[in-house]
Amino acid sequence: MIRPATKEDWLDIARFDPDAKQRSEEIALDCMLVAQANDRAVGYIAWKPRGFVEFDYITYLFVDPAARRCGIASRLFDAALAKLDRRRVFTSTQMDNEIMLALLPNSGWQMAGTVEMANEDDSPEIFFFKERVG
Repeated sequence: MIRPATKEDWLDIARFDPDAKQRSEEIALDCMLVAQANDRAVGYIAWKPRGFVEFDYITYLFVDPAARRCGIASRLFDAALAKLDRRRVFTSTQMDNEIMLALLPNSGWQMAGTVEMANEDDSPEIFFFKERVG
């Protein structure tokens, strides 16, 4: 089940994401969804409306490693895209994130470009976009 995130989800999310408490802004702004299984959050997606050159920007997608490869990430993407109001949506990932680099093109996301030196470790960030239908 995919549903809006609540503050109570932090305990579940903290088990698989050490940065979970940093998501409080997205929860307060209703810009985060969680995937729930067996009465606990097993993944989440967060976004910033108009967060990337006036387009909606998906900032975080994280699935509990124990729940991966079950389609949760794809369902979270679909649910978030259904909530967003912009025609084109962006997201990005670090160049070494092989899981996301495989998931995004397989889920219909197109590469938009790369920003060199974009991360604290000076690694590049790769940006993707998806056109919303409807």
